[in-house]
Amino acid sequence: DKYIQKEKTQNNSNQNRNYNENNNEEQKRSKAQQYIRILYSLKGFELFHDSNKAAWVTCPVKGHQETFKIKSKDFRVYVNGVIYKLTGKPITKNIMEQLLAILEAECIYIGNQHKVFIRVGIKDNDLYYDLGSQYVKITSAGWSLVDEIQIKFARPRYFNDQVVPERCEDIFKLLTFVNITDSNEQLLFIAFIVTSFIQNIPHPILAVSGCMGSAKSSLLRFVQAIIDPSNVPDIEFRDTRNFVISASNRWLLPLDNLSGINGTQSNILCKAVTG
Repeated sequence: DKYIQKEKTQNNSNQNRNYNENNNEEQKRSKAQQYIRILYSLKGFELFHDSNKAAWVTCPVKGHQETFKIKSKDFRVYVNGVIYKLTGKPITKNIMEQLLAILEAECIYIGNQHKVFIRVGIKDNDLYYDLGSQYVKITSAGWSLVDEIQIKFARPRYFNDQVVPERCEDIFKLLTFVNITDSNEQLLFIAFIVTSFIQNIPHPILAVSGCMGSAKSSLLRFVQAIIDPSNVPDIEFRDTRNFVISASNRWLLPLDNLSGINGTQSNILCKAVTG
């Protein structure tokens, strides 16, 4: 009888524990769903996926739109900030994981498919350049500043805001800031700058050579400031993996003090500039 009573007590204890665990999981799911409803109420909040089935989200940030990967640290920080501002409490780790898992599934199986651009994008033959808080729309008729667009731009951690451009009729004024004296090389440099703002074409590689003190690095910094300002001045080409990661997170790939490349590196660079 004592054994039977002990067994019944243990079974009751297991049932209570299972009930409590299930109840806790249900509460977490309920909390995650509650937070998701808050996110959906934000103007401009949109879940979507890209052609590789990666999950993305567009969110309102300080008057403009930002696009993040669902599983990125930036989006976690964003969600925590929104929820803390409304509730006064941060999201626990378990609830955050459930929230992200639900949103990822909705991105892939419910959300629309969009292409995500970095710095330079294209839609209906119109080009768009991401300044950070505004966009430059470039058409056959000219360019203009716009606040809202219908394409997606990501802003990785390398990304720095660009200055608001001013109109100038003579692009060759850029040559006053660089040490290029040969007229043919000057034309090649200007052509490189112009084509850097065009999406969906093979891009040339700008190879800068010269003796010590000829302002090669200064030219590289100048080009980067014009095309794709970044908080990381240049990248190293030590291995394929790190190069591919860098290439997927920025529009311009500055390689400074590169004494030479091997056949494998040459092939990778060709793939990078042709897409």
